[in-house]
Amino acid sequence: MDTAEASELWGLSQPHIKLLCTKGEVICRKIGRVWFLKKTSQIRESMNHI
Repeated sequence: MDTAEASELWGLSQPHIKLLCTKGEVICRKIGRVWFLKKTSQIRESMNHI
């Protein structure tokens, strides 16, 4: 899924999802300028306290 789908699913903004990808807080891959996450990706437990 892309950051837009993850944003809707997790209730976070797209820029925040991109930041989580950059920090390695979620499993994702950047292809060109677009971040893609596995549909089974979850925010690490430490991030669930936001």
